[in-house]
Order: sequence, then C-alpha cells, then structure tokens
Amino acid sequence: MLWRIRRLHAALGLVLTSGLFLIRHETSQQWPAAALSTVVGSSTVCRPLPSTDDRFSLEICYSTDACNAGSITIVAPLADCAPENAPVTSNDTVEDDFTYGKLGPHTFHLQLYGAARAAQEPAPFLGPDVCAWRFDFDARASGRLGFQVHHVYEDYRGYKNVMGPPPLSHFTPLIVHTPGFPTPFDPVSPTHREHVYLPDFDLCPEPSLFNKHARGFTLPPALARPLLKTWRTPEQNRAHSRLPLCSRDRPVKGAYRAAHPSDSRKSMITFKGYVWEPEPECRMDELPYHDTEPKEVFDLLAQHERSILFLGDSHDRYAYYFMRSWYQQNWTYLLEPYRLKEEHSSWSRGRTRFEFVWDRFMERALPDQTCDDFRRTWGAYDTVVLSAAHHLSITNHGETPEYPKMFTSTNEYVQMVRDTMTTFLRRCLPREGSGVKWKAPRVLWLGTVAYKPPYTRFRWDDHRTNTRLGIWTSRVEEMLHAEFPEVAIVDMFDLTMPMIRETIDGLHFFGTDAAWPIALEVNHKIGLGRPRGWWESESKDDSTQVTYKLADRWPTD
Repeated sequence: MLWRIRRLHAALGLVLTSGLFLIRHETSQQWPAAALSTVVGSSTVCRPLPSTDDRFSLEICYSTDACNAGSITIVAPLADCAPENAPVTSNDTVEDDFTYGKLGPHTFHLQLYGAARAAQEPAPFLGPDVCAWRFDFDARASGRLGFQVHHVYEDYRGYKNVMGPPPLSHFTPLIVHTPGFPTPFDPVSPTHREHVYLPDFDLCPEPSLFNKHARGFTLPPALARPLLKTWRTPEQNRAHSRLPLCSRDRPVKGAYRAAHPSDSRKSMITFKGYVWEPEPECRMDELPYHDTEPKEVFDLLAQHERSILFLGDSHDRYAYYFMRSWYQQNWTYLLEPYRLKEEHSSWSRGRTRFEFVWDRFMERALPDQTCDDFRRTWGAYDTVVLSAAHHLSITNHGETPEYPKMFTSTNEYVQMVRDTMTTFLRRCLPREGSGVKWKAPRVLWLGTVAYKPPYTRFRWDDHRTNTRLGIWTSRVEEMLHAEFPEVAIVDMFDLTMPMIRETIDGLHFFGTDAAWPIALEVNHKIGLGRPRGWWESESKDDSTQVTYKLADRWPTD
C-alpha cells in the first residue's frame, strides 16, 4: 500500500501544521488537499515505519528545517472504507454522513514521548477514496522524541451512538517497538514501556545542520521554565513579568515539555517529568508553590469577599481539590484518591470560600426550578465552575436509577449545556425596577476530560470514546462562543489527552502532570485576589492566544 501513500504525497503537497496537534479541517471542494495549514520547511524526508499489522501501512514525513515536527500517515485496505460495508452509527443521518466522510471506520491514537508529551485521537481522515488517516505533529520542544500509533477501534465503533454492545478498545500498537526500551529520557510506566518506537533517525538535528533556507528558525526549548521562584534567575522573572496575560475567557493552548530538574515530584507540580506551558507564551496568575509563604496565600484570599462554587461530576470535584491542594498547601488530595468521593465539600480561607456540590447530570441547574428557588440556592456564589459529560455517555440500555439516560446524539448534550447556561445567565436575571439584588455569576465551563478506553466490559455499558467526547467538547465550545460569550472555558479534554496513559483508572488525573495545568488555568480564570464582578470591567482582548473554532478540530459540514 505504500504506492497509495506516494499518491497522497502528490495530492496533499506534504504541508504540515504549525501548532501542537491543531488539525484544521476545511470544508472546501479541495479537501483534503486544503486540510492542513502551514508549511514548516522546504525540505521533507519520508520513511516507512515498521508495522505490526499487515492490514496497515505507516509512513513518517518530517522536515529537516524544523525540530520534532512532521506527519504520520496510516493507510488501510480500500474495502474497509467501502460505503456498502458501513454500519448504521446513529439515529441521525447528518451524524451518519459525518462519521462516514470525516472519521472513517478506524480510530487511531498517536502518543509522543521523550522531549515532549503529547497525544491526539482520532487521526484526521483523508477520505474514503484513499482510506487513509494522517496525524500532524509539532512537539514544540527539542531533544529526542519517541512515539507510537495505536489502533483503538474498527468498524466505526469510535463514534457509534445507537443501541448495541459497547465498543471495546483494541489499543494495539501499530509500530514495531524499539528493542531495549525504556531509555532514561522518558519516565513512562512499566505497563507500556515496550510500546514506544524510538526512531534511529534524528527528528531534531543540531542547529548547524539545519537547511540554510530555513528562514529565522530557532531551536525550541529543551526544558520547561522552572516554576519555583527560588530557581528562577532575575532575568527569567523580568521576562516572565513582561509577557502578555493569557486569556481570561478562551481556552489556553500549550505544550508539555520535560520539566526543569528543580520541579521534581516533591514540588507536586510534576509526577511523570513534564510541565505544561502556554503556547504561544503568555502569563497566568500563579498558584502558591512550595516556596510560597503561607502569609502570602492568606493575604491574597483575604483581599476581597469571594464565594466560588464547583458544581458537576467527579472532574469538577478533582478541579476543586486540585485548587484546594495548592491554596491549603496540602498535597495529600493529589495522592490519596480515596478522599475524593464526597458529594459535598467546602473550605474557607481569609474572605474566600470554596464549595463543591456533586451534580453529574446537571440536574440541579436545569430549568424546572423557579427563579426564587434558584436564587435562594445559588445566589450567594459570585463564580460557578461547571463540568459534565462522562455519566451522560455511559449506558444506553434503558433508564436505570443510577443512569437515567444516555445521550444518543451530540445535539442532546449541546442542548443540556445550553439549558444550564440559560438558567445561570439568562432566565432568572431580575427585571429593571424589580428590586431584586442579584447578578448572574461568572461561569467557567470545564467540559470533560479525555479517556483511556477499557479493554473489557464494566458493570455498565461504557460507550465513552475520545471521538465522542472530543466532538461533544468542540460542539459545546462553539455554541458557547456564539450564544454565551461571557462564559470562560477551560479545555480539560485538550489538557488531559497527553496523560491518559498515566492515569490509575483511565479517567481521573490525580497524580499525573495534567493536575497542575487544570488548577493553573481554573485559578487564572477565577481571578482570586480580585473583587466580585472584576470580569465585567476587565478587557476581553484575547489576542495573546490563538482561539480555535470547531472546524480546527472537527469538520463542520
């Protein structure tokens, strides 16, 4: 099948993305030739990759003008993509067409190791006429890079929304792993060390070897900036203070780089050797680290009266505990998951109160409450942090007391979020002259996290896949941009995807390097140390971060 890859080279022109797994799908007639964005360099080398499965051919293409950037193409038999072999995947013909034309029958997962930790699932589909998929990557870090492509689902099971047995994951490595791995460059867990492919060719040459036609290319950093203030130089602190603020409203994009040696596990910032940094560079409100004086924390939280509610599922609860860990400077919550099962928790410090309320189906915020009841229940909070998705995509075998209904289409999930936002931000706003002293709170939407799919059936039917959850995330973000622009968004799906192989249960990210960036961005968007209503007067200029639209991750037609 390599001749088909060569044909793809000619058709697609080997253009590579300039962002970390930011795949831009276009809807023009030239798709997929226009499916990818920026040319990285003028010189490209392509090599076949050793496949573990005779059904699939794989090839990597990378630029000699760039560092750790390129693409990996997977080609399957044409019969797999034949329309007559496609099963019904949804009760919605529009979603069926989307699945057949834009996702394809197979689901693949790419994981990067070493110089950077990054992942993407699924691979963008290049069309049924070629039955091929392609990952584009840019690690945004120098150093040795290892990787692996996994075959996760076949027969369109990555996005089935109809009745039937739940999809079980293969998660089969497709590239023959490097003998003798592990090597010291990546602290991966023993359960998947043997799966990493370490190329014998250099994806990041020395700067002196770079093509002379590479205009203005600079080598990306090999390590993340030290986060503990005691390890930063005065110049590093001055340079950081001059950076523009990261967006207070839109998701902040970034990259996981190898941690500075000072940020060890003892700092509770990194557990697996990686630290997340915003890309492009910008500055966030900092969390209190181990070298922060307790008085500094108290003074910050005593400046203004604030009340923050976390309302949602277990991922909302974990975000609450991540924040609590850093502000109480007590990191046992990150290491002892048995503590994290409460349906209600609260704590206060200074004049700031935090509270978590369990609501996995968003039932407490749906529009069946009267406005008086709603304001009586939630009116004391100036900020509300919401999250829900996983419990709504688990089972479709009728209604049960534990799982009343699984959403069988993306539109159902989007409508649930729309109803919730309407309740908090629109429906119960007091009319002018009514005498009701109540303002809508600042709302943060966390969405949901990525997921390591199961190999065997659970006690419930598990229909969660990263394709479904990723599409739900993108559709909701697009709806919020259009209808509720005042809602601040943290893209937990994007932050957690690189770490799904490191979770204890495949789902919760305590003890992984995703805990810190979740707490960091939630903290930045809450704006602790600022008075209630600060978001009404602060500039909404988000020019410091490139905001992607739905079409950046998923095609919209």
